[in-house]
Amino acid sequence: PHSKEHFVCATYRKVKGGCSSHQIRNVVVERVLFSHIKKLVAFVLEDEEKFTELVLKQTKRESEKAVRNYESELDNSQNRFLRIDDVVKHLYEDNIESKITDELLAKMLASYEDEQSQLNAQIKELNKAIIETKKKTANVAYIISLAHQYEEPTELTAKILRQFISKVIVYRPEVLDGTRKQRVRIIYNGIGEILL
Repeated sequence: PHSKEHFVCATYRKVKGGCSSHQIRNVVVERVLFSHIKKLVAFVLEDEEKFTELVLKQTKRESEKAVRNYESELDNSQNRFLRIDDVVKHLYEDNIESKITDELLAKMLASYEDEQSQLNAQIKELNKAIIETKKKTANVAYIISLAHQYEEPTELTAKILRQFISKVIVYRPEVLDGTRKQRVRIIYNGIGEILL
């Protein structure tokens, strides 16, 4: 029966040691999703302006944090790239002064060239990610139009799920004060996670 079916952690199944074994029953996930979608729809219908403000504020905070992380990683990669240039320069000087052999120089240069090539690719990807994150804006209008389309949903359908939800993240259960609790994050299409 449907009430006994459950989702098992995908990370646990795919990555050995990546996560502990945990699951959640389908009916529980459906109940949480339906409840959250109904709250979201009610909030949008009650005050679109306040909803838009909330979404833009949350997504701005998230994108600023992501940009800071990318920029920090970019800075580290660029610094390492420059340090390798200095090391290579010193290697050539050591070779000229016969401190290292030609064979050792060739080996070390090949290794550093490979690392610089990887760093160069990483630097390009990070720059691209920073630009895309800065450009990315929440698609509030999409969710608002869905809320008007489903003003009073009576059941959770596959169509509603596909239109509203991008992904669901279920964490392993914890026991708090003798009660089993399991955190569920809902990521909406176009706007990300919204804390209501």
